Amino acid sequence: MIRSIFLICSTIAATGWCGADERTAIVSFLVVDEAGKTLDGWKVSSFKTGQTELAARFSGLTSKQIPTGFYEYVLSGISVRPDWTPTIGGHVEVLQAERFLVLTATRDLLSGLSIDRTLPASFVIRGKIEPMPLSGQNSEIVRINIHHMNPWRDINVRVDPSGDFRLFEPPTGLCLLTIFRGAEILHVEPVIFAQDFRKTSFVLRIPEKPRPVLRIE
Repeated sequence: MIRSIFLICSTIAATGWCGADERTAIVSFLVVDEAGKTLDGWKVSSFKTGQTELAARFSGLTSKQIPTGFYEYVLSGISVRPDWTPTIGGHVEVLQAERFLVLTATRDLLSGLSIDRTLPASFVIRGKIEPMPLSGQNSEIVRINIHHMNPWRDINVRVDPSGDFRLFEPPTGLCLLTIFRGAEILHVEPVIFAQDFRKTSFVLRIPEKPRPVLRIE
């Protein structure tokens, strides 16, 4: 029995999980606004697991000595008025040697004011792909994925055979727009949507031949 316990302890120590050889990681945060611009003045006000608080180990938004584990965090920004300090909270698993989190502070959060985002019934953004890719032997539908970078969310739309498409919810800020046909990527383009809730239209001009996909083995 004693020999078994010794062997188990020896195995754990070899993997670096024993208390004497506690594994630590570099944890860092970046706070950006909805356009992706870095926001200064933020700090880690809480970073804890259970009852253990490790916020003091952070210098700014980075710590190089966080033990591996599961944590709850709270970041605090600059007070915009006496009764409002913006904060962002969440959970993070620290299991690798480095953990980098990008957090988005929305306009609502920064101002402490609720912004009415009710869309008018007639809202639509009309888009068109030119030239519309020829189907060839691939008969699958053409679709567009609009991936918001800050904060992450996705909008998916179907493209008509004419190349026309419609967005009935407004993308905001920096997005990555990808045109698919089945599993084939036809085009990728960064786009900034700055129109807010106003109706508008735009044309996506794409090359006739898609760029080759980088394959990493």
